[in-house]
Amino acid sequence: MLMVKVTRWLQTLLIHFRGRYRKVVKVFACCYCMLRLLVQIQTETCEILMRSLGFLLELQSLC
Repeated sequence: MLMVKVTRWLQTLLIHFRGRYRKVVKVFACCYCMLRLLVQIQTETCEILMRSLGFLLELQSLC
């Protein structure tokens, strides 16, 4: 939900600052997109690790 609000805020900034500040806003938008991608990758990695851990615990209980 926070990501959606920040995305809308950045889009609003891009619309309002069409002049010289637009490049600055684009840089912030680019940095935000990279950060968002890193968070997504980290979340997916954590999910994979948790699934693997759960699988290992199930195997251990069977032995």
